[in-house]
Amino acid sequence: MITDMEIIVLIAFVTALVFALERHHRRTWSLPHAPHGVDSTIAFSDLDHDWDRVLHDATARA
Repeated sequence: MITDMEIIVLIAFVTALVFALERHHRRTWSLPHAPHGVDSTIAFSDLDHDWDRVLHDATARA
């Protein structure tokens, strides 16, 4: 039978493991985050500019 203390230690271990690995499992953890959040229209204005650049490059190659 698992004792209460073993359950507490197991929960603490899993919690510590999640917090230790959370920062490093993303490839972009060191990059700056969008100042207004992902859903902001300000953040999406750069996406439109990038899409225009991609279309320009694609038509230039064709």
